This record gives sequence, C-alpha cells and structure tokens, in this order.
Amino acid sequence: MSASVAASVVGIAAGVKALTSSPGQAQSQAQQAVDPFASYRANLGSMYSGMLQPGAQQDITKMPGYSQFKSGVMDPSLEASKRSAAASGMMRSGNEQIALQNTAQQGYYGFMTDYMNRLATGSGAGYAPAQGGMAGLNAQQQTQQAQMQGVGGILQGAGALYNASGSGGTSSSSGGAASYNISPEQYSAYYGGQ
Repeated sequence: MSASVAASVVGIAAGVKALTSSPGQAQSQAQQAVDPFASYRANLGSMYSGMLQPGAQQDITKMPGYSQFKSGVMDPSLEASKRSAAASGMMRSGNEQIALQNTAQQGYYGFMTDYMNRLATGSGAGYAPAQGGMAGLNAQQQTQQAQMQGVGGILQGAGALYNASGSGGTSSSSGGAASYNISPEQYSAYYGGQ
C-alpha cells in the first residue's frame, strides 16, 4: 500500500469519525457549563418557596450559616454597641437597650436578606435560560462545522484513492473537494451546508 493510499484511508477514517461524533453530548456539556446548579434547583426552589409562605416561621439559630454569622458579625456588633454605651455613660440605660435592639434587628435583616437571596439565586430565580440556549446553539454550530469537515475529508480521501488507482485524472467530474484540489474548509465555505 502506497503512502498516498494510506493517507487517503486515514483521511476517510477521520471524516467518518467526525460524522459519527455525538452532538448531544456537546450541547449538554455547554448547558452544564452555564448552569452548574441545575441539579440543586428543585430542593433550593422548595426551600425558597417555603420561606415565602405567609406565616412561615423559621428558627434562625438552626439555619445554615447562622453560627458563623453570630460569631463573626452579631457578637462583635453587640459588643461594640455596649462599649459605645459604656464610653458615653449610658450603660444599662434605655438608650443602650434601643441601640442593642437596633443592632440585632439590622443583623437579623441582613442575615435573612442574604439567606433569601442565596436561595433565590440557587433555585434559578435569576437564571436566564437564553444563556443555555445560546451555548447549545454554539455547540450545534460547532458540531455542524465538524460534520462538514468530515464530509470534506471523506470526499478528499475518496478522490485521492480514485486518482491513485489510475482511473482518474486531476480534473475528474465526480465532484467533491478532492476533485478540485481544494481543502475541506474551502469546500465547506463555498458550498455551505449543502
């Protein structure tokens, strides 16, 4: 087997491989890349919905992240408020109690707002499905381009085999990229998706 015949066979094999690759896999990978939380959406959505129900009561001390919030934010804030009251001579006064109550309410509001925003984001409330659609469309276009290159490779390899057999000349009228001595990319660009 001559080197040109071997190269033609390899070109045909590469073209067949390009035609038989799975386009659905590329699309699902693109969708997963733009939506990594898809598998968690149902659970986070039900948690978010539960928090929005009228009269829903949650024990904040049992919520995820509360202990870190308490030790890292609330405790230092309350201590700063107490030190401020002691420095101004208002320790154990009504004004100190009001200041501590305001600090605690602001802390609770901040914690719950952050918690609800995280649930909303994770449940898909801020997810734009068009991003996944565009990624899927791009993957589909890349797959189509690879298939056209595969067809070009098969045609080029078949033309080279035909010419190597001695049956054909360089100006064969059988069609395809190999018949006109052009690359598969040029063939695809000229003939498009036909």
